[in-house]
Amino acid sequence: MFIFLNSRIKTLKIILMESIKDSSENAPIFFVMEKYFSACGQICLDCCYERNKNTEPKIKVAEFFLKYIPLISFVIFHEKWSEYQNMKKDEIIQLFGTVYFETFKFAKFIVT
Repeated sequence: MFIFLNSRIKTLKIILMESIKDSSENAPIFFVMEKYFSACGQICLDCCYERNKNTEPKIKVAEFFLKYIPLISFVIFHEKWSEYQNMKKDEIIQLFGTVYFETFKFAKFIVT
């Protein structure tokens, strides 16, 4: 997913900036995430969540704020961060991947 998002970094920046400055309820980033949820369907969500009645809103909150906003932020800032920290870009990517997947590796979110 990193490679896909990184290849669209300019678009991500525009979407994020427009979402931040947009005063309407329908920020562009919400539209993008709704498209993801529609495309992803049951397969992506079932692998990470124990579902029960009325969990869809909670799952979307978890996916959006805990999974995708951090990933999008990393894609946008990883090059600047590597310069700021005086680290190689590949090292930052590897470290983020390790930390990101360790965070979700053993997590089976229970949404009640």
